[in-house]
Amino acid sequence: MANLLLFINGGLAFDKQDAITVISNLKGTINTKEGQMIGAVFECVYKAFGRKTIIRLSDNLETISCSSTGDEALTFALELTKTLGLPLRAIDSDYSFDIELAEINTLAEFKKAIELENN
Repeated sequence: MANLLLFINGGLAFDKQDAITVISNLKGTINTKEGQMIGAVFECVYKAFGRKTIIRLSDNLETISCSSTGDEALTFALELTKTLGLPLRAIDSDYSFDIELAEINTLAEFKKAIELENN
């Protein structure tokens, strides 16, 4: 199963505290952990549609990863984009898509964009 990776256009780093605060306050976020973990400074679980994905903020603050590319992960990416207000891009770890999220507003639009990238 592929992972979903989120990063800011232009190679900028996330502000650690802003990212942690926003993610922690999203509806569906549970089991938050902050500290020095292998490859991450923050980790939590995000729940949506009866499914879970693990969210991790990388230790270099350049990426936020989701442990899946299912609807729960895509929904997390959309909610994060709306709340942070940053120009985020989403790719999967199989490199089958690379999507700018600024113009994506719904889960259906996100899934359609992924479909178009794969054709």
